[in-house]
Amino acid sequence: MIINDNEKKKKIAIIHHCGVIGGAGRSLLQTVNMLSDEYDVTVYCPENSGMSDFLLHNNVNVKQYNFSLGSVPYYSGGPRILSRTFWKEIFYIFKNKSKRLAMLRQSKADVIMLNSVTESFILKEIKKQTTASAVCFVRETLPRGSKGYFFRLFKKYFEKHGDGVFFISDFDRRAYALNICNAVTIKNTVPDDFFEPYEDTRAEYLTMLNVERAPEENDYYLLFMGGDSQLKGYSTICKAMEYLPQNVRLLLAGGHISSRNKLLAPIAARTEVLGMLEDISNAYKACDLVIFPAIKPHQGRPIFEAGAFGKAAVASDFEELKEDIRDGVNGAVFIPGDAKDLALKISEIIENNYKGMTASALAENNRLLSKDNHSIPAVRTNLKRGIVNAISTKEIEHLHIMTASNYATVDGYTKLINNNFDNEKHFFIIRDTADNPKHSLEKYKNILWLPDAEYSERGTLFAYLKRAKKIYWHSMNWYWTTQLRLLMKPSIMKKSTWVEWGADLFDWKHTDGNPITRHIVNAIHKKWRSSVASVVAIFPTDEKVYKNTFSKKVPVKHATYSVYHHSRIDEQKPETPKTSDTINILVGHSATPDCYHFDVLNALAQYKDEDIMLYIPLSYGDKEYAEKVNAKALSIFGTSKVHFILENMPLWDYVHFLWSIDIGIFKVYRQIALGNICRLLYMTKKVYLPAGSILYDYYKENGTEIYDCDKISEMSFAEFTKAPIMTEPSQCIKDIMTQEKVIEQWRNVFNG
Repeated sequence: MIINDNEKKKKIAIIHHCGVIGGAGRSLLQTVNMLSDEYDVTVYCPENSGMSDFLLHNNVNVKQYNFSLGSVPYYSGGPRILSRTFWKEIFYIFKNKSKRLAMLRQSKADVIMLNSVTESFILKEIKKQTTASAVCFVRETLPRGSKGYFFRLFKKYFEKHGDGVFFISDFDRRAYALNICNAVTIKNTVPDDFFEPYEDTRAEYLTMLNVERAPEENDYYLLFMGGDSQLKGYSTICKAMEYLPQNVRLLLAGGHISSRNKLLAPIAARTEVLGMLEDISNAYKACDLVIFPAIKPHQGRPIFEAGAFGKAAVASDFEELKEDIRDGVNGAVFIPGDAKDLALKISEIIENNYKGMTASALAENNRLLSKDNHSIPAVRTNLKRGIVNAISTKEIEHLHIMTASNYATVDGYTKLINNNFDNEKHFFIIRDTADNPKHSLEKYKNILWLPDAEYSERGTLFAYLKRAKKIYWHSMNWYWTTQLRLLMKPSIMKKSTWVEWGADLFDWKHTDGNPITRHIVNAIHKKWRSSVASVVAIFPTDEKVYKNTFSKKVPVKHATYSVYHHSRIDEQKPETPKTSDTINILVGHSATPDCYHFDVLNALAQYKDEDIMLYIPLSYGDKEYAEKVNAKALSIFGTSKVHFILENMPLWDYVHFLWSIDIGIFKVYRQIALGNICRLLYMTKKVYLPAGSILYDYYKENGTEIYDCDKISEMSFAEFTKAPIMTEPSQCIKDIMTQEKVIEQWRNVFNG
């Protein structure tokens, strides 16, 4: 979203309920800063509070209110449900309703954002009293195992009245499993200046913190940011200090702690009580290691703030914190509340041997993780997209559902559509994580990553399906339970197109397990495939298979995923011809039994003493099968004549590699390995396929030179390696490998 000089900025009102400066308050400031360039942002905050002063000091537009909003204070570490504090907050919801409604109406905002899950009840009031979009930023962690009344109440508010719900972690977002499109993870941020290098000495930073004692050479400083909060683990860190050497010192920040505190007394001589810090950066700079020993799940801000300053962290071992702390990667985890275990983990880091990692390596990893996940540039895009989606809820013209089992296809197709069609009309949901290094789709903003789309993220998936005009299922490899849910929603099925990938067309039947269950599951698979509005066949002969197996009434169109220009393939061709006499043989394309590796290896065994090198890609597929192929190949050819490709190669590196291949053998009976086969045929390499198979017959009928892999065992080595007759690719192969033709095929699909 870009604001023109003459265009009036849309107004966002953020309602903050707490007057105390805490982690949520600091996160709020960063949220305001990220939005202010494109929106007119006003924060509503309790009158004459530390928080309002903090925001005003940072040049935030603040409007103060002089009453309690009321809240539903149900979160991890919050007051007990039967406590006076809890019900006092509930009382204020009703007592101050008229004041609250007046404030909402007077805001005249385009978006009203609640800065806490405890205020989610206001979503309903926003929708009734204003024309604003209603957003809730869930900054609290749910109590462990929470699925009770208040959880269901929050979820009801979100799903019925929320135009957007923002979570600080994927864990929390998945726990709610909301049935809305705009439920997104927007991680907490740290200021840009936290990542800047710093050069002063520890002594200078301690002086800035008003610490009188000068540090000694062997001192090792721990930083705990929780004051005397039991929730944040004050007792645990104090007890752990008693098990640590005398040179280990504690910087204790936050709260107002008496020097006569009983827990502090035994370690008082090694502890510096810093109190509340307006600027926390000097504390991070002065320490060696940050400790986050919360006794209940709590947002782990000190972990990633430590990373920004290049410090490792030790934290309680909670599932809710695993997005921020990775044991043995950027720090250590310990048994919550166990002071001895905490002391042990600290000692191992001090000794530079925590799970084989040095303290500096852990610290550097934490810096990288913090920058990737919590820097403002990393978070800003998701935040702004969340706001845009809250304001605009227009239909999605074309929704693509993809599973990242074949990374090259997902990447190639997503780029094809974004680069050649109107990407405002196309949206992708991909079952994988955005940070998977096998992808290269960072610059595209029309992608939603849903790795758990069949379970905790299913609600989001179905919300998008409901919103789409046309849906394209790229491969139906979803569980039968998902297919059943889809069949129960005719409104979704009538706008669904199945883009088959081969395995889902040929190998969809279950053949093992209980016969009754198997019959039911197969019936659901068949019913789904027969009930879609249309089908896209990625290979010409697939249309006949579909009509014979599923339905003669469903329309079938043709489009391929082979999306690369001739010129790009030619660019990877080596400048000098191959000089080695070694025959390079490519066997299969992946670790799938559908490639019949063992048959091919047995046929090639007769050439084991010849000058050959076998290349066997096993980078994806069945790992157990891959190990068996590995063992079989080594038993026949030894280590000197076999090379296993175990990692996905960048696309054009792989194309360059294919130019070095002399012979490709693909004993496949359906249309798989098309990328390898088509490229090798374009390069006029010798390709073997099984006679009578779909691919063999199709290529033969369309003037392409193909050889029968079932006859290899009868061939002499000279016959097996004899160069193909054709020196130019057939017209059939040229057509498949022409991007313009592929674009036209997909345009025909989208216009249908």
